[in-house]
Amino acid sequence: MQRTPNLLLLAGTTALLTLYLVSLWVPIWVDDFDVYRTASLLQGVRPRALLGTFTSMFNIGPWGFTVLKIAALYIWLLIILDKIAKMIFAHNRCTLWWLFVFIALSFIFAFNTVTYMTYAQVGIIDSIPYLLVLIAALLLDKAEEKTPSFGKIFIINFLLICAVLIHEKSIFDIAILFAWIFFRCGLKAASLYIGPSIFISLEFLYLVRGQKTSGFTPEEYIQIFGWARKFLMEYSLNIWGVIIGGGSLWVLYGIFSYQYISQASLGRAQKLSAFLVVFLMLVICFLPLTVAWDTNRIVGLIWLPTFLLLTKIDLNSLFAKSRLTFIGLIYICISDCNAPSINATYRGCTI
Repeated sequence: MQRTPNLLLLAGTTALLTLYLVSLWVPIWVDDFDVYRTASLLQGVRPRALLGTFTSMFNIGPWGFTVLKIAALYIWLLIILDKIAKMIFAHNRCTLWWLFVFIALSFIFAFNTVTYMTYAQVGIIDSIPYLLVLIAALLLDKAEEKTPSFGKIFIINFLLICAVLIHEKSIFDIAILFAWIFFRCGLKAASLYIGPSIFISLEFLYLVRGQKTSGFTPEEYIQIFGWARKFLMEYSLNIWGVIIGGGSLWVLYGIFSYQYISQASLGRAQKLSAFLVVFLMLVICFLPLTVAWDTNRIVGLIWLPTFLLLTKIDLNSLFAKSRLTFIGLIYICISDCNAPSINATYRGCTI
């Protein structure tokens, strides 16, 4: 009982320090793009306008809008690091080794496309819907252990629908959560917990199919999807965008996936189910590339399935003290430090 406040303080301090370090690589830019800040549902129903409705009601300017995005980013990272801290230190003393493992994992999640896009001069608001999705994911964490309650179902779907109303790209986040719950708990649980948000989100996108706040209309995205293969080859699927977008999270996802499949029950069906959900979540991370060309931003979505796997594996055995683990963590942290400085502007890279 006395350990939790200390772990929360550790997570909060680490999140603050790592986000500060990222700002030395990618300086924070005051977001003066008015498109998301001034779009309002009070002026008519359209996509990507929920956040602007809030900022317009409270007359939030560029500085306040930037603070709002960074505050969401900080809470997002704090939640992730708090989860990691509880998993690591629940069964281990706070030795130098486990502190190193915690800091290394914190570094990987902080030096990430989500942070870069929040700081950089690209006018991206992903940190806010990502925070809503993460909170929903935490509420789903015990879905298989408890009888569904109306209150929890309502809150989860409310958060996910709000994420879609902020940016329709969040429909892919919802798809990842649906796949995760479906393979772990079955169709009934997935339909109860995630089904309403999918249905309402699709209904909303149909309602605003011919409207836009920025980018393309839902109808235009569907038209682009009609020639997805050509779009992928000519615009969105490039190796540098993919590598930079996922960064070291690609490595973690691979390691966590192997651990998740390995620790599944010995039955063939359980192993197959574990493999399928790992594979399907990875595929969903690439699906938005069939309609959008900002490759590194899109595949940065890998943070969500990586976090979901993290909550279900044994970090203590995975990161047991060894020279190989030490060298590996150091190497991938250094790799993440170098990624922002690449500053790639080739098609598909928006930093």
